[in-house]
Amino acid sequence: MGFSDLEADKSHYNYQSVADQLQQYIEGEEFKGYDPYDTLNSPLPFHWMGKWGKPVAIQVQKRNPLNLRSLIGIKKEHNPKAMGLLLHAYSLKFLKNGDAGTRETMDKLFQWLLDNHSKGFQHYCWGYNFDWASSVKFLP
Repeated sequence: MGFSDLEADKSHYNYQSVADQLQQYIEGEEFKGYDPYDTLNSPLPFHWMGKWGKPVAIQVQKRNPLNLRSLIGIKKEHNPKAMGLLLHAYSLKFLKNGDAGTRETMDKLFQWLLDNHSKGFQHYCWGYNFDWASSVKFLP
């Protein structure tokens, strides 16, 4: 059965089953993942390639159809924005089902956000979990 066959007959879709599988995967990964721009988390010395080394490395990895992150030493990490979005999703799920396990996961996500906010600011805020670079600026 190809994609077009599935598209033609959506009665085979079980959205709850797909959502449950996604939840199992996310929890199995301990809420960690990759980001298209996380290339500079690699221990490789991209700065040796001059001012263009870091931005070019980011674009090459971002556009690469193969996931080479493990080969260049990039590990899955928690992303603050993803953690916030997951907290929102689990909150909506909790409002729907009132499940204690969902509430426990919400508390865990909320605590992670409290523990991992950007320090040195008057209010709670979060940044990227990776360095950002262009040809004229580098933001660690």
